[in-house]
Amino acid sequence: MIEAMLPLLKPSPYGGRIVNVSSRLGRANGRRNKIGDAILREQLLTDDCLSEELIDGMVTKFLEQVKQNSWSSIEWPQMYTDYSVSKLAVNVYTRLMARRLSDSRRRC
Repeated sequence: MIEAMLPLLKPSPYGGRIVNVSSRLGRANGRRNKIGDAILREQLLTDDCLSEELIDGMVTKFLEQVKQNSWSSIEWPQMYTDYSVSKLAVNVYTRLMARRLSDSRRRC
């Protein structure tokens, strides 16, 4: 939806705003609610590593493990796991879009 709406945002000296509503449960590195895979967690926390493929891959991996009943609270957030993974995806996608929009504005 965001990408479909981007061309409709009017350029402004103050910059356009896209607001996503999420949750603190969607943190990659919370104290009790974090991604257990250290490599994936580091990629999700590093803006230069973010990509739609990374986000889609994380969600797909989680969903496949749920279907196979092989997911583990060691690898995925411990509290409200499905909700937390969905909010994590929103959070990192928001950062990805912010970076893309910021980069495109700098070039102009």
